[in-house]
Amino acid sequence: MLKWTRRASIFLLLGAIVNVAVAWGCAFPSMDEILDSSSRIYGAEDASPSVDVNRIQWWRAHAPKGFARDPDHVWIASAFGYEEILYGVDARSPEEDAKEALRVRTGFPLKSMECQVWTDTTGVGVGPNRVPYPRVVRRGVFGIERRPGNGTTRVYLIPLRPTPVGFAVNSVLYGGSCWLLLGGPRSLTRWRRMCRGQCTKCGYPRGTSPVCTECGEPLPVFTSRVTSTRT
Repeated sequence: MLKWTRRASIFLLLGAIVNVAVAWGCAFPSMDEILDSSSRIYGAEDASPSVDVNRIQWWRAHAPKGFARDPDHVWIASAFGYEEILYGVDARSPEEDAKEALRVRTGFPLKSMECQVWTDTTGVGVGPNRVPYPRVVRRGVFGIERRPGNGTTRVYLIPLRPTPVGFAVNSVLYGGSCWLLLGGPRSLTRWRRMCRGQCTKCGYPRGTSPVCTECGEPLPVFTSRVTSTRT
């Protein structure tokens, strides 16, 4: 039992490592994919907004102090294993600038890692004497700058915070896949040798000895159930 528990723990750990690697790999979508899939899902000006209750509730639960209770609009863009949600709050007065929050979720088949960047561009002071001093709140994010070669710089956000359900499900799936790839053929070979009356380790025909006479591996003991009837 301890042996199987140890193996399961190893493959779950391996699955978690693969899960993180896949999630980070999905954090580099092309700009064309983002632009093609970008759409406003809340706060449309020319149509009735399609309110996403879950995303509004997420904003209320995570917004830092000083942000509005509800966002004015929400944009979403997605690619393979990648989801980018941009929340925006319009300026309430001439002395106040807009606020926004960017939430990035990555992973496959479920989103298993996420990060948040909250930005308040309101400056210090009033009127023309106001000095820009943006307040940025970063949660579980690591930024990487890349230069595509056309004179622009793009910042990719690498999420560092696992999402409980997605991370657990993906880790189990990847761990099971690793077991099938690494341990499955070996287990199948051991089972076939046992059915043929061979040593499960080296394949040498077994005899009457409790251990293999070729490699010294202990051989499984088969017992038969004897049923006696009292007459």
